[in-house]
Amino acid sequence: MLLLLVMVTYLAIMEGSLDETWSLFEHLLTPLVVLVDFVAVGRNQADVRWWHPLSWVVFPAAYLVYFLSADLGLYGSFLDPDDGGFPGVVLGFLAAVVLTGYVLYGVGKVKGAVVASQQPVPWPQHGPRFYR
Repeated sequence: MLLLLVMVTYLAIMEGSLDETWSLFEHLLTPLVVLVDFVAVGRNQADVRWWHPLSWVVFPAAYLVYFLSADLGLYGSFLDPDDGGFPGVVLGFLAAVVLTGYVLYGVGKVKGAVVASQQPVPWPQHGPRFYR
């Protein structure tokens, strides 16, 4: 989920470039491979609980605290604490994390239901037999 947000943020909001190989892998190919793995290969998405996407906000929030305390200044005007729109950007990003998490949660539940419906039917279970 976080890799998808990195990809979308870098390409759409920050207007990043994929001209260099490292950027192509970091900002496009790796997030897409992880998404394909989650949707097509992963096997336990149906086990995700309703509250898990809410917990996925902890890591970007912790990174934001580190980012602010270390005064990294890596992202130019996108994450500028001195900008008046900074609180809105942070809230929007954290809301996007939760929203994307619930979209992936829904995809996992649908995939789990589809996989469960394609399982072979076990031999019929016979209940008590009544004889005349």
